[in-house]
Amino acid sequence: MKHRYLPFLFVLLTLPTFAQQINIDFESANLPLDTFRNGFDTDNQPFVFEGVEFPSVWNPDFGGFWQSGWAVSTRTDTVNGTFTNLYSAAPGSGNDSPTYLVGQQLAGFRIPGEAEAGRCVSAVVTNTTYGATVIRDGNDFSKPFGGDDGTDPDFFDLTLRLYLGAMIQDSVTFPLADFRSDNPNEDFIVRDWTHIDYLDGETVFDSISFRMNSSDTSGGFINTPLFFALDELHIGSGACVVDTYAPELLVGARIFPNPAREWLRVELTTTITAPELTLFDVLGRPVRHVRLPPSTVAHEFDLNDLTPGVYTLTVRDGQRVASQRVVIQ
Repeated sequence: MKHRYLPFLFVLLTLPTFAQQINIDFESANLPLDTFRNGFDTDNQPFVFEGVEFPSVWNPDFGGFWQSGWAVSTRTDTVNGTFTNLYSAAPGSGNDSPTYLVGQQLAGFRIPGEAEAGRCVSAVVTNTTYGATVIRDGNDFSKPFGGDDGTDPDFFDLTLRLYLGAMIQDSVTFPLADFRSDNPNEDFIVRDWTHIDYLDGETVFDSISFRMNSSDTSGGFINTPLFFALDELHIGSGACVVDTYAPELLVGARIFPNPAREWLRVELTTTITAPELTLFDVLGRPVRHVRLPPSTVAHEFDLNDLTPGVYTLTVRDGQRVASQRVVIQ
């Protein structure tokens, strides 16, 4: 299952696909199934795909350990949720192919060529098996998200950072786990490959890194395992659009009341294989998200903690997406 968080959706869906795109699925690593590379056998040389360098640092101290950067993996273990399984993505494979990357805190890459024009970037990301299990169950260092009674407003966020020499800005923050809703049915831990994009095509940048943040901290340190998985990286100039705008998803649908106050109900009449509903605020930040069981056609959002204003509701089915403006009073 795939979905993406798209700031300013109405504008982006009208923009043309970018030219001069770099597309990386990491399969050129030619790794056997259920193996990984983490810098140990490369003398800390970066992995290179389509001219893009992905640093990986192996530290020989204390018997040796993967210190930072990226690992290339084809690991398929979706069961072992301990630190002995650092290199498995929660879905058990890459996105439609075996190979993917696992990144640590601040893992990043530099884009080849001169940064002379605005760029965009998209990829699919997910939790690792280790991270998703600890978020759900806790361990000796981390708490289970939600706490003992399930009401703690926990989160595990992944932020895409842009650089032009020095850091320019944080651009997109994607929740890899989110328990901040008052409705426990809206709590989620990402276990599927999920799109994350920066698509404005105007900001000039030459490098990207990924920063993780969690509500579970102690002594100024994050307790949640700081790992994520990445696949299907696309980099280019201008604005890129991958999804198909499908207004038929909303034909005959009821989204009411609108304007809304305390709740918003979505009733779909179209046959949808894997419905996903996301409510974005005016800055393009997801404030509500739910992945529904196949063929489910109704869901009700609790709006009580949201600020009055204009929001965007997206309805997604795979790569098809439609949207509607919602006013919360």
